[in-house]
Amino acid sequence: MKRTNLKKTKANFVSRRKLKKAFEIPISRKVNILSGFSKSKKAARRKLKGSGAFDFVTSFVNSKVRKKPKAVKKKSAVKSSKAKAKPFKGKIKAKPAVIKPVVSKQIVYSTGSRSLDNFLGGGIKDGSSVLILGTPHSGKKPILMNLMKQNCCKQKTQFILVLTDLGVSNWNSMAEQNGWSCKDSCGAFFVDCYSQQFNVCSTNSNVKCLDVPFSLSSVSIAVADYIARCQNEKKRPFIILHSVSSLFEMFGEEETYRFLQFFIGKMKLSNTTVVLSMQLGVHGKQVESSISSLVDCVVQFEENKISASGYISIKDNYKHPYSFKNNKLQIEF
Repeated sequence: MKRTNLKKTKANFVSRRKLKKAFEIPISRKVNILSGFSKSKKAARRKLKGSGAFDFVTSFVNSKVRKKPKAVKKKSAVKSSKAKAKPFKGKIKAKPAVIKPVVSKQIVYSTGSRSLDNFLGGGIKDGSSVLILGTPHSGKKPILMNLMKQNCCKQKTQFILVLTDLGVSNWNSMAEQNGWSCKDSCGAFFVDCYSQQFNVCSTNSNVKCLDVPFSLSSVSIAVADYIARCQNEKKRPFIILHSVSSLFEMFGEEETYRFLQFFIGKMKLSNTTVVLSMQLGVHGKQVESSISSLVDCVVQFEENKISASGYISIKDNYKHPYSFKNNKLQIEF
């Protein structure tokens, strides 16, 4: 480091003379106490700082010597860890939230036949309407009884069976003989529209006997009472009407069609499953097509072959031969 040259002013000359006399310091020694001109400034200051001479000299020549400017401390470049973060002034682009729809699984009822379930794409859909259309003795009643046995005590299902061409006693005896009956604790509700003409029907908590001739409104009221009972017991009603052909014979095509149109529409609004049975080739193709237009699925039995249409899950529209083995329907694909 280069030594700064001070101007030899009059004041500096006088101060040197006073120092010589006071401390007997020879002028020939090249030491400047005020400026610290030595090989090491720190070494000279340490020698004088120990004694009181340094304070005395600085106070003595304070008025004569120019003050040095105070050194400004440089700010540390290292930021403190406790420094506050500056607020973000930019725009934040928020991604829109993707709401995933909640998909609930639909209840599917098994028909009791694995091949028929596969043919329908799983079985009978909950809340749908199905028409079983077939010639006499084609197997409509065995399919309905197998359906009841398979689901009578499952998924809180309560069957409501409307009979128009046979009585409750005939239905129960046929189901017991073939092993298709439900358990007593899970028994079905019956609306018997047939037995009262022979005075062999007895009304109880699970059976409603309608007078013969009955009205279509009385059928609707009886079914509505059982549906309300199912709702109070927190059960899911499942309605079976066997058979629609008897209603056509008693009330005619127009009145029966209007009743079925209102009845099926009301059941769809309440998400209640309905299965209807009807004879094929008795009422004409126009009546069959009009009733088929009211339902979601049609299963047809004709000439020992079965076909199905209506459900989206049905992929096979061909007619296949079928048979009953061990009281269960088997389709030959």
